[in-house]
Amino acid sequence: MFMNMPLILIASIAAGALGLIFLILGIVFFILNAKANAKFRAEAANNSVPEIPRREEVVAPAVTPAAPAQSAAQVTPDVDRTMSLYSTLAAQGGGDSTVMLFNPQQKAKTTFVKLVSCSNDPALQGEYKAAIYSSIVIGRKEGDIVISTDNSISSRHCEITKRESQFFIRDLGSSNGTCLNGNAVTTEVPVKLGDTLRLGRGDYIVVIEEE
Repeated sequence: MFMNMPLILIASIAAGALGLIFLILGIVFFILNAKANAKFRAEAANNSVPEIPRREEVVAPAVTPAAPAQSAAQVTPDVDRTMSLYSTLAAQGGGDSTVMLFNPQQKAKTTFVKLVSCSNDPALQGEYKAAIYSSIVIGRKEGDIVISTDNSISSRHCEITKRESQFFIRDLGSSNGTCLNGNAVTTEVPVKLGDTLRLGRGDYIVVIEEE
């Protein structure tokens, strides 16, 4: 029995040494495994796709359509009159003839007064013309119609006034007076197309026209 003691001791020491080796190997394996896991988690964290924050859906407010602006070219009484005229002519049967419609864009005509000399004296011959809106003045030096060739006409001789579609003439206190169709003008009297007006030494036919 005593002869086996050294063998038992040696075996015990060898078993203890072997157990210590296994313990050391276990500790090393645990450390290496922990490091590997930590590295794996770090790489996984770096390679992971970051979560995109969810955007809240924005709902655009309902837009109420604006009321259509009124056209600048509104229906005018003139247009109504045009359409009424067209309807009347169409009802009567226009055939192939062209229907002339009133154009509301047509430019308003201007009224003119023209004095056409009918004197035999060459110095007094000529035509004089002026647009009339309310009144015009005829004279030798001043006015809308200036007849400078006749020194018997006063500087401001007479005035023609327009009231609606009628015309009137009056003398402005001239030295030699104003005559209409052979009659002296002492008050305001009507004047019309074709009348003869005597101013100073000259006679003039009155012409009233629109352009």
